[in-house]
Amino acid sequence: MNNYDIYDGLHPALISEEDFMRAQEIRLNKKPKSRVKDEFRLMNPFAGLLYCSVCGKTVGRTTMSASRQNAPRIRCTNARNCHNSSSYFDVVEKEIVGALRSWLKGYKVKINTVGYTDDIAAAQKQLNKFEHDLNKLSQQLDNAYDLVEQGVYTFDIFQSRRAKLTSAMEEIEEKKGNVLELIDRMEANQSTETKLIPQTEELLASYNDMTNEERNELLKEILEKIEYYKGDDGKIVIDLYPRLPKI
Repeated sequence: MNNYDIYDGLHPALISEEDFMRAQEIRLNKKPKSRVKDEFRLMNPFAGLLYCSVCGKTVGRTTMSASRQNAPRIRCTNARNCHNSSSYFDVVEKEIVGALRSWLKGYKVKINTVGYTDDIAAAQKQLNKFEHDLNKLSQQLDNAYDLVEQGVYTFDIFQSRRAKLTSAMEEIEEKKGNVLELIDRMEANQSTETKLIPQTEELLASYNDMTNEERNELLKEILEKIEYYKGDDGKIVIDLYPRLPKI
């Protein structure tokens, strides 16, 4: 299929033919990227999640030179100005996994004993009342139109009556919208059980068999952030912030 005609373009060229052919040559001869070396793989499963509870800066995993064979540590990136003490990475990792286990146990109990079923039912009942009130006001507005057409209402009386009814309807519509939003949030929170709990259970059950990339990806599905603190007494405090809908 080499028999084709070539025509000059109708518009001025954006680049010269020489530059275009040179770019195509570079593109075709471009070598694929080399694979990332093993030592540059993700080593911290809490990357992007772990923060200092003292200054709010990120907390990272640090290591000394391989020749010194020092164990990795967790340290605030603002260590020069922040007095939050560092800890061995494996110790902090154990504390975080333990905190997740404790949170999951408590959250499952809360889901089973509290829930939002009654609250959703009460809000839905309130919505039904709003609908009833809106229908009643709408009928009154229709009657006002009929009365002005029949000459019972003067135009000024009609205008006043319509303004009051319209204002009352707008107020109810606003309240109705707020209740609908509340129901949406409660239903989202209630449905968390079908997503958040199984994800956390999966993470805890398979943690030792996962890569750091897999751990990090699943942790970010479960948590917004983790806060770390270690005082002078050596006690480590871990605060978890699960991705729960806000009511």
